[in-house]
Amino acid sequence: IISFVGDKHTEVVQEKLKDIKCESEIIDYALYPYEWQCGISENGEVMLSLNNGRIINCDEIKSVWYRRISGPTRTPLPYINPLLNDYVRLESTAFLRALPFMLNSLWVSNPEAIEVGSLKAYQLKTARELGFVTPATFFGNFSDQALSFLERRRAQNVVTKAIDMPYVKLDQNDHKKNMIIYTSRVPTDMIRQESRRIANCPIIIQEEIRKELDLRVTVVGKKVFCASIDSRDQKFPELIDWRHYLLPKKYASHKLSSEIEGKCLGLVEKLGLVFGCIDLAYTKNGEYIFFEINPAGQWLATEIHTGAPISEALATLLSIGKTA
Repeated sequence: IISFVGDKHTEVVQEKLKDIKCESEIIDYALYPYEWQCGISENGEVMLSLNNGRIINCDEIKSVWYRRISGPTRTPLPYINPLLNDYVRLESTAFLRALPFMLNSLWVSNPEAIEVGSLKAYQLKTARELGFVTPATFFGNFSDQALSFLERRRAQNVVTKAIDMPYVKLDQNDHKKNMIIYTSRVPTDMIRQESRRIANCPIIIQEEIRKELDLRVTVVGKKVFCASIDSRDQKFPELIDWRHYLLPKKYASHKLSSEIEGKCLGLVEKLGLVFGCIDLAYTKNGEYIFFEINPAGQWLATEIHTGAPISEALATLLSIGKTA
C-alpha cells in the first residue's frame, strides 16, 4: 500500500485485509531513498528492503494500492549542498515512476492513469462523450474567451474553481495563513470588472447548477457505491461547496439508475482507472449532472455514515490481484 502511517483509509483497509488473511505493507514514497530501498536487476527482478527489516521479492506482490503519496521529500537528505539534495529527489522520483511498468501486479490505480484522470478538462470531455450531462465550463486564462463565455450566460450565475490544487500556500511557516479555494459563487459583473486578472492564472468558470443534493459515487472495480450529501444551511446560503468546513453534511445511501451507474463504471474504465470517486449533482427534476472525478478520492465518510462496504470491496479487489 503506497500511503503513509496515520492515514485512516489505509488503516481500515489493512484491517479488512487481515480479516481475510492477506498480508500488506505500507510504503511511503516520501521516505525514499533513505528509509527503504528498491532494486531492479538485469533480469527484471524487483526487490524491496523495508525499514522494518523485511525483504520482499516483488513477484510475490498481487496488487498495489496507490492510495496517497508525496514525493521523496520528507526524509532529511545528507548533503550540505541543497542542490545535491534536489538532484537526489529528482532521481528518486524518476526511479519510482518505473515501478508500475516493472511489477506484474494489479495497480489500484496505475499512477499514470491517475495523473491523466485528474485533469479536469479531460475528465469533463470524457464524461460528455459517455453521455453525462455536464455544466457549461470555461478553462484557462484567455480573458477575451472567458468574457465571451460570460456573455453567453448573461442571465445565469457562475461559479469558480481551482484547476488542480485547491490549497494555496501563502506562508511556509504559518499554515493558518494559507487558504483553501472552495467552489464559490461569483457575480459575473465582478469577473468582467477584473477580467484582466484572468490572464495571471488559469481558472475554471462554470455555470452554477441548482442542485437538490450532492452525490459522491465510489467505484471499486465493478462495484458502485453512492451516497447523497445534503449540506444546505440557511445560515450560510452563499456557500455551495459541500466540502466547506462550516457546512453540515447529512449523508444517506442513494440508489443510482442503472444508466448512471453504467456511465460511472464506463468513465472509470475509459480513464484507465480501477477506482474513482465521482462527484455528481442531483437536481429537483431528478437529473444527474457530472462535476468531476477524483482518481484517488476520499470515501471513508461514505462508509461510516451509510454502511457501504467500500473498504471490504477494496480489500477483496487487492487480495485477488490481476485476473488476466
